[in-house]
Amino acid sequence: LMLWYFYNFNFYLRILLRYRCFVFSLFLITLTLWMRWLWPIVFSSNSPFVQQDSDVFPMDAFHFFHEAQYNVETLEETDANADLNRLKHSVNDELLLLEEKRGALLTELTLLRKHAENMQQNVQAMVYKLNTLKMAIASAEDNYRDAVEANYPEVHLPLRPISAMPQMYNFSFLLDSTCTLDTCWNFTRCPLTKPFSVQYKRAQMQFLNDQSQMHNIFLAALTSLEKNPYIIQSPDSYEACLQVKIIVGDSEVSSQLDKLNENYLIFQLDTKATTNLNSMNWSALAHCTFSKETFRPGWDIVIPSWNSLSTNSCDLISLPALAPARRKYLLSCVDCILHSDAPIIPIQLVHDVLETMSNSKTLDVFYFKFSNTSDAVDELLIQSTFSLIVVPDAHVISSHLLQSRLYESLKFGAIPVIFSTEVRLPFDEILDWRKAVVKLPLARLPELHFVIRSVDDAELLELRRHGRLFWQHYLCTVDDVVRSTVDLVRTRLMMLPVPQRQIRGRKLYNDSNPMQMSPLPAMLNTIDGNEFLGPVESAYNSPSFKRNFSQTSVDVYDWWNVHFSPFFLHAQSPFVRPMPSEAKFMGSHFGFRPIDGGLGGNGKEFSKALGGNFPKEQFTGLFAFL
Repeated sequence: LMLWYFYNFNFYLRILLRYRCFVFSLFLITLTLWMRWLWPIVFSSNSPFVQQDSDVFPMDAFHFFHEAQYNVETLEETDANADLNRLKHSVNDELLLLEEKRGALLTELTLLRKHAENMQQNVQAMVYKLNTLKMAIASAEDNYRDAVEANYPEVHLPLRPISAMPQMYNFSFLLDSTCTLDTCWNFTRCPLTKPFSVQYKRAQMQFLNDQSQMHNIFLAALTSLEKNPYIIQSPDSYEACLQVKIIVGDSEVSSQLDKLNENYLIFQLDTKATTNLNSMNWSALAHCTFSKETFRPGWDIVIPSWNSLSTNSCDLISLPALAPARRKYLLSCVDCILHSDAPIIPIQLVHDVLETMSNSKTLDVFYFKFSNTSDAVDELLIQSTFSLIVVPDAHVISSHLLQSRLYESLKFGAIPVIFSTEVRLPFDEILDWRKAVVKLPLARLPELHFVIRSVDDAELLELRRHGRLFWQHYLCTVDDVVRSTVDLVRTRLMMLPVPQRQIRGRKLYNDSNPMQMSPLPAMLNTIDGNEFLGPVESAYNSPSFKRNFSQTSVDVYDWWNVHFSPFFLHAQSPFVRPMPSEAKFMGSHFGFRPIDGGLGGNGKEFSKALGGNFPKEQFTGLFAFL
């Protein structure tokens, strides 16, 4: 039992010692309450328990105990505040250290995120390059397959003319027939694999000694030949496809033609000279005067009269405007009836028909004068809607007067009306004169008034415009005629013109002159960087000079009559005809990549296919002008 009491005592003693502060505080609080509330009651002066004037318990002792209690509480509160301040400073220091560590971790996290983004971009770039390489391989395989399927043919030299092989063939029939390209032209000098070439030797040209107009024309023709892009300077005359010579008249100069070899083109400057086929041998003649007996179709070339041509440049500023469509005179004629020894109909009958037309009861005004006694022909043509040219002789193919009247009418905008179906106009082998000239049989002369009145204003302006363009590009100067004649021979041979020199366009806007642009509105970029857009095949430049030899037959009409640009070969053309949509599935699959082989599909199949109506077309730009 004693041991049990001992253990309990020790237990309560440990509890007392552990909570001694609490017990001591509780004791002080109890003592204070006793002193504050019990002391005044028990020891007050009115209390019966307290003697008056007692010296046993003086009031100073109670004040001492009260001050002691206050001092103890103050000391304890000061110690607690000091502990709290120490804890506060310690916590603040730890917070500063933690904040510093947090900032360092955030900086490191930002760097790691940037590095991760860079790595992701690098991965995307590498994936893009990998896809590009895969597409390049697929494109190379497709191109190889296209190249194998193209099946390019071999190219051989053309055959020699039959006259160059007398031991094998009997060509005596050529002596009694006129020359053509098949019988008289040596194509071995003009293979398609070589560029077209022209040669002339200045020593072979007969030079004039006077200072006449013919002299200036001769010099202008020589200058045009010298700057011709096809001219080659070679001592061997057999290297050129075409040999050129200029002659004047039929006397001593033309006597040298017997010495000329094949593939010769002769320019005859004498407008009144007659053609002798025996002296011409196998040379093609470019002249303005021909008869039905002397002209060799497909071989000789009709050109304008040299006397009408300008030796410098075209004066386009002084020309009258195309509008108005209808001018003062509906039809004019000044010395418009060509002389003929054997006319189809009497000349007087032509005069009577024209007089009847001028006296008709209409508001149309005519001007007819059958002899040229005035020099104001230019002013008359400027005021005329139509210009009349009558060729009563059926044997006349071309004449100096005919070509002069035609040249003047085209220049001043009077639409030529030619009464003859046998005449040949300049370069009519290739130029479509139906777009600029009205040609009628001579028997329809009484119906002329009705015919020209039936042409409306739009057709009048179109005829006048085409005539002006023909005159401006092919007939204006000596240089235009010489260049057009040489290019006509080249077109006959189906050879290509010289390539157009590529010129880089001048930038309209640059650093010193920037383009004024309004600010673009902010737009949200919704493009997925992981998605691969664009065609499967790598970048492919548009093929240049693709339709070379086919253009010499398919597009030759448009070159001369629509675009008026037959002298140069262009790398690209906006007028290429597209194939129909079904062609790529029916034999014309070369270079095309139909969508999933023609089955269609979603975006993946569309991104792997080349669209459009042209081979290897990746993008199509559409310009709409409203």
